Amino acid sequence: MKKRTKKQQKTSSVQNVQPSSSTTSTTSPPPQRKSTPPTAAPGKSTATKTTPARLSTGTGTKTAPPKKPLTGTKRKEADNTETEVARKKQATEPTDTTVDPPDPVTEGLTFTYPGLGTVRKGGEGAFIDARLKLLSDTDADSGTAFVAQHGKSDPGAVTWLMRAVCVFSENAEAMTESGMQLGPVIPRLLKEATKPGRKSFDVPSRQLEKQALQVSGWTRGVLLATLKQPSPESLQKLQSIYFSKPRATTTTTTTTPEVPDIGPLDKDVLREQLWDSLDKLLDDHNGAWVHVEERSIQAIGRVADVIQDVVEMGFGKFVLAHHESPYHSGFKYSDKIASTTSRAVGPAALKNFLKNRSDVVGNDKTLAVYQKASYDPGRPEDVEARDAILDEMVKAGAIKKKVVRAVRTNGAHSPGEGTIYVQPFISTQAKKTDEYWKQSRTLLHEFMHFLTHPQFRKVARSIDQRQVMIEGVTDMLTAMMFRRFVDVVRRVPNLTRIVLGGQPYAAPPEGLFDVGYRSAGTKAMQILEEVGWDNVEAAYFLGATRYIGVEKKKKEKKTEEMEVL
Repeated sequence: MKKRTKKQQKTSSVQNVQPSSSTTSTTSPPPQRKSTPPTAAPGKSTATKTTPARLSTGTGTKTAPPKKPLTGTKRKEADNTETEVARKKQATEPTDTTVDPPDPVTEGLTFTYPGLGTVRKGGEGAFIDARLKLLSDTDADSGTAFVAQHGKSDPGAVTWLMRAVCVFSENAEAMTESGMQLGPVIPRLLKEATKPGRKSFDVPSRQLEKQALQVSGWTRGVLLATLKQPSPESLQKLQSIYFSKPRATTTTTTTTPEVPDIGPLDKDVLREQLWDSLDKLLDDHNGAWVHVEERSIQAIGRVADVIQDVVEMGFGKFVLAHHESPYHSGFKYSDKIASTTSRAVGPAALKNFLKNRSDVVGNDKTLAVYQKASYDPGRPEDVEARDAILDEMVKAGAIKKKVVRAVRTNGAHSPGEGTIYVQPFISTQAKKTDEYWKQSRTLLHEFMHFLTHPQFRKVARSIDQRQVMIEGVTDMLTAMMFRRFVDVVRRVPNLTRIVLGGQPYAAPPEGLFDVGYRSAGTKAMQILEEVGWDNVEAAYFLGATRYIGVEKKKKEKKTEEMEVL
C-alpha cells in the first residue's frame, strides 16, 4: 500500500479495490518452563507511524511480556444471560482514562454516510447497488439480490451492509490512491453482513466501521505498512534459527555464518537416546495425572470465554485484521472445547504425539539427543530414520500404553476441525488453585494455535526447525498473554470465581509465566529480540512471515497434525 495523505477523503468513482491477501499437531505443556518471555522495550528497529505505505517495523528486546493497553472490540454472543453480560463487561472494562493515540487504520477516513438518511423503505437494494458500482465500476445488482434474500429474515444484515458499503464508497479515492483494489472487497462485505459476529453501529466506538475495514483487508495493509522487515544482519541470525545449514535469504544473497557440518546420522545412538528420553518424559507426564478430580467441560468452557475476551483485548489489533478471523464469525471458544478423553489414539495420532515430543527432547540442550546422534532435521533421510524409530515405539506394547495415557491427558488443537481438547479434570497432587491456573494456561496455549494464520503454519512446516515456530512462538505469545489474563482475573472477583472454581484468589506458580518448549522457546525469544512484538504478531496472526525473516522454502508434506500443548 502506498502512503496516503490527509486530503484523500472524498468519494470518487473507483477502479477495482483488492484487499491485501492472506492466505494437526499434538502438544500439552512441556515438562519444563525455563525461559522468561521478553517485555516491551525499545529494540533494534523502530516502528515509524505512517498511513498506509508499502507494507514495510518492529521493536523488541529480550524481557518480560509488554503491558498492552486494555483495548479491543467486544464480540457478539448469542448467550445474553445476566452472567454472560456481566462477565463480558468485566473482562473488557478499561482500567485507566488515558487518551489513545490516533488510529492509523481510520486516520484520514470519513464516515458521514451521504444519502443514507434519505433512503426509503424498499430502496435499500438500489442504495447498496449504487455504492457497489463505485467500487467495482459495474452495474451488478448484488445489493438488490441481497435485500431480496435477507431483507425479511435478517434486516440487521441489510442495515450493516448499507453502512459498510458507504465506508468504502465514501473513502474510495483515498483507498485506491493507497494501492487498494476495491472490487474484491464486495464479496467479503456481503459474507460478513450475514454473520452473527457483525458489529452494531455505534458512533463513539466505530465498531461497525472498524470491522468493515478489517474484513476488507484494509486494516491488514495499514498495519503491515508500519512495519519494517529484518535488516540483513538480523536475517543472518534468523536464518540460523530456522535452518540447520546456511542458505540465501529471500531479500538478499547473504547466507548465514558458517556453521559446523553435521556428520552422518548414527541411527543406533538416535534410537537409544530417543527411546530412553521419551520413555522418561512419558513417565514424568503420566505421573502427574495419577490422582485427579473431575471438572466439567461446562465450567472449563466459561474459563475459555473469559480467555477469548482477554485475547481480543491484548492481541485484537492483529487478530482482528485477518479478514477470516474467527472473531468476525461470532464464535464462542466454549463451543470448540472437547474432552481429551475423546481424542483418537490410533497409530498416526500416537506417532504424531511422539514426533512433537521427540523434538522437545531432541533439541534440549542438556539431553542433546539430536546432537549426540548427529541428527539433521534438514536431511530427509534423517527424518525418515527418526520416524521409523517412532513407528517402532508405537507398536511396542509397554510404551504404547504410556503414549495413549499421555495423549488422553494432554491438551491439543486440531487445525482441520478447529476442536480444542482439554483435560476434563485437574490433578489433586498439587495446590488446587495452581492446577486451575495450569488448566487456564493450557486453554490459552491451544487458543493461540486456533488463531494461527494458515500461512504461518505452512511456512513453519517448510523449515528445518519447525517446532521453533509452531510451539516456541506459540508459547511465547501464550506466556505474554497469560500475564495479562492473570492481571484481569485478579482485579475482577466474578472472573476469579470462574477461573479458580470458586476458590479465593491465589497467584499462579511463577513458572507459568515462563516460555516453555525448552530450546524452541529460547529460539522464539531470539526471534522476538531481532524483530519485536508487532512483527511477531503480524507473522503469527496475519501470515506475513517475511517480517520475521522467513518465507516458505520447500514443499512440505500435506499432513493434518494435531497441535499439542
